[in-house]
Amino acid sequence: MANQPCSEGGGGRSVLVRRDGDSLLLITQADHGRLAGEMAAAWGAAPWSRPEPYEAVCLATALHDDGWEAADARPALDPETGAPRPFWALPYRERAAFYREGIAAVAEQNAYAGLLVSMHLAALWDGYGIRPATGLGALPEEEAQAVVAFLNGEAARQAALRAQAIQRLRQEKEVRRFQRRLQVNLRWLALWDWLSLLLCLDADPAESLDGSGTVPSALSTGVPLGYRGDRRVDLVVRRLGPGRFALDPYPFVREPLQLTVPARRVPARRYPSEEEWLAAFREAKVEHLSFAIMALR
Repeated sequence: MANQPCSEGGGGRSVLVRRDGDSLLLITQADHGRLAGEMAAAWGAAPWSRPEPYEAVCLATALHDDGWEAADARPALDPETGAPRPFWALPYRERAAFYREGIAAVAEQNAYAGLLVSMHLAALWDGYGIRPATGLGALPEEEAQAVVAFLNGEAARQAALRAQAIQRLRQEKEVRRFQRRLQVNLRWLALWDWLSLLLCLDADPAESLDGSGTVPSALSTGVPLGYRGDRRVDLVVRRLGPGRFALDPYPFVREPLQLTVPARRVPARRYPSEEEWLAAFREAKVEHLSFAIMALR
């Protein structure tokens, strides 16, 4: 049986949390991002195309959640449950601030990577079929305004970064190629993000990762194989056992693709105070979780 995400929602914390017996395994958002980046770097076995521009796409994928670094270092405690607080319990304005900081840092390193991360994080709230669970109309006015302000701000950022990139293109066909690649890379980034979460949480692809009931496995349907034409496939994802997953059609240049991610192990118990929780978090030993992804046979 798979190790299950905690009932409070393993995929929706400033750190990812999964139960392992009488322990909790804690994985930072940044390390989850690095894991996704390793998948991007190994992507491209036939019939799939290699990501292009390769360095920028891999950078965007690896750093897409780096805005959570401060929250990762000091995960909040939910006083009602005595467990780490789910990030969806954080006000949208706080989440938007983390997102903006991360996007700006990536864009400073590489404009294309920053554009891709901005599109991805905005799409988490306004696309991919994963909107705020209750819709903007059910949010308090201040929260709804924070979501709209974030989406509008990122739309403006994206327009500026797109214009900057397109200025360097000389022919209309180059502009069309740029736009096509950008949309394919956006779909792939969403897929790599989800696959990394599956590995970190050792979760079944059919499960909700955040306790909301939303199963984003739709991200694996109709996936573009590459940049030419409109060839798409439904990527089959299977959990074979602890830390072992299979994909079809297999997309990585190595098989099996072997990956690791650092995790902190803390006792799975109720923590009566923020101080006691943070002490346990900081004193936790770091271990490396191993994963293998192979072709489905």
